[in-house]
Amino acid sequence: MPVPSSGRATKARKSDVGIVSALPELRRVSPDERELQGALETRGLVARRVAWDATKVDWSNFRLLVVRSTWNYVQQRERFLRWAERAHHVSALWNPLRTLRWNTEKTYLQDLERAGVAVIPTRWVRADEALDLASIRRATRWGRLVVKPTVSAGGWRTYLVGSGDEARIERRVLRSRPRVDLMVQPYLRSVETVGEIALIFLDGKFSHAIRKEPFLSASRVSFVPPRAYPNGRQKALGRAVLRAAPDRTLYARVDLLRDDDGRWCVGEAELTEPYLYLTTRPGAVEALAAAIERRLDSAVKENTTKPST
Repeated sequence: MPVPSSGRATKARKSDVGIVSALPELRRVSPDERELQGALETRGLVARRVAWDATKVDWSNFRLLVVRSTWNYVQQRERFLRWAERAHHVSALWNPLRTLRWNTEKTYLQDLERAGVAVIPTRWVRADEALDLASIRRATRWGRLVVKPTVSAGGWRTYLVGSGDEARIERRVLRSRPRVDLMVQPYLRSVETVGEIALIFLDGKFSHAIRKEPFLSASRVSFVPPRAYPNGRQKALGRAVLRAAPDRTLYARVDLLRDDDGRWCVGEAELTEPYLYLTTRPGAVEALAAAIERRLDSAVKENTTKPST
C-alpha cells in the first residue's frame, strides 16, 4: 500500500486529485483513467474519480482537479462551464478555466488561423443565418462537405454532404438541432489513405502520436489505434497550437490532417477532455502523473502562503 507523501494526503476529508469524469462514464473506466489513477496512488497521492455533473459534490475537498472524460459537455456546454468556474474558485483546475472556455467551442480555429497556424478552411454560419450549402459549395469549389455545430465532439450531429445532398442535409440539420452556430468544412480525401495523426503533449512537451481511422467512413474505429511517428514540421504545428492557446496546458491533443494540396493542417486542438492514448507509449502515464504532482505541489504551496482573512 502506497505511503502518502509528507504534508499532502494526511487528512482523510480531503483528496489530493480529482480525476473528473461524467455520470455516464463513471461505470466504464477507460484504460487511460485506470492507469493514471494507479500511477498517482503509487506516488502516495489520494486520487478519486468524480463526475462533474454529479450533485452534492464539495469540490473544495479536492486540492487539484484534472478534467478527463467529461464527454457529455457538448450537449450542455454552459452548465459545464458554470461547473468549471465553481471548481476553479475552490481548487486548482487543469486544464485552466480560461482554456476550457476557449476550447469548448470550435471558433478557437479562427484564433489559431489569426495566429498563423494552418487549419482546415472553414465557413461559419451563425444561428440567425440561413444554411445554404449549395452556395458554399459554389463559392469554395469544395467537393464533399462536413457540417457540424461549433460545439460538438466525437462526430455528434456531424453530417457528410455529397453533391446533390445539400437540401436534404439542411432539413436534417434544422430538424435535429435548430438555432445553433454551425461550421462547414471540406471533406479531406487524405483521411481515407494517410489518415489523421493525433499529437499528444504532456506538460507542454511532445509525448507520442497515434494514427486515427476516419470516423465518418470507417466501418469500425479501433479504441487503441497504431502509433504514429510525426516529423519535425508536424510537431512544430502542434507546438504552434500550444503557443496560441490562452494558458499553458497540462495535457493537449492536436489532430492533424493533410489537405488536398498535401499540406498538413490542424483539424482540432483538443485541450478540454481528449483521450490521450497513454497506454500506447511506455512512460506516458508516469509522465502525466509527475506533471500532476508538480502542479499539486505548487497549489499546496500557494495555498499555504496566502494571507489569512
